[in-house]
Amino acid sequence: MAIEELEGPGIVTGKPHIRPKDAATLLIVKRNGKHPKILMGRRSDKHTFMPGMYVFPGGKLDYGDTRIKPVNDFSAPVMRKILKKTRSTVTKNHARGLGMAAIRETFEETGLVVGKEIKSAPLSRNKEWQTFFSTGYAPALEPLHLLARAITPPGRPRRFDARFFVVDATEMELPQAHPDGPTDELLEINWLTFAETRKQDLPYITKIIVKELEVRLALDEPWTTNRPIPFFYMSHKRFLRDEL
Repeated sequence: MAIEELEGPGIVTGKPHIRPKDAATLLIVKRNGKHPKILMGRRSDKHTFMPGMYVFPGGKLDYGDTRIKPVNDFSAPVMRKILKKTRSTVTKNHARGLGMAAIRETFEETGLVVGKEIKSAPLSRNKEWQTFFSTGYAPALEPLHLLARAITPPGRPRRFDARFFVVDATEMELPQAHPDGPTDELLEINWLTFAETRKQDLPYITKIIVKELEVRLALDEPWTTNRPIPFFYMSHKRFLRDEL
């Protein structure tokens, strides 16, 4: 498919150029009812970036995310898609770190664990990962599918080169939420149907990602390994949809 120009989110001028930071998001999907549901939460009004809007759990890549070893790896097709059209310095370990960031942020913001039960916790100096391991679980990347990639347009107060991963809730081993509870990063966390998401205040790119997921889940085999992955970004004031 050729690169497609879309109706963009609008151009912001007069702001300093900010280089996008690597980030990752996790869409947790329940499909055990009549309609699929996605876990979403509302960002605090105090946030500079997307205040008060409904989003998926996620955040920027931390150095510690690339230092933790998962109990299993991405499938080979997912790894290839993550690395496609990236800098030559982006290694497989860096790619794993993106998945780990999505898992860690989901744990911090919702208390949910994407992982496998372990007998002894790995050593880590990272406090967030120490808390994760205290549940008796270690992160697992194999259940994660790559849905999309998107780079925040220029001019925004925060810019991210974000990968959107999906995991089916039935593929997760969920212990009780950690004793301290999730952070106040996300408020009003709920499972929403696609119809219900459209009633919320969603960021522009989140609306696009929700639609991509809705289309994908309508397929008989939504996670076919050779299916292209959409890549959204702005170039020369044009908002584009490319493919990976």
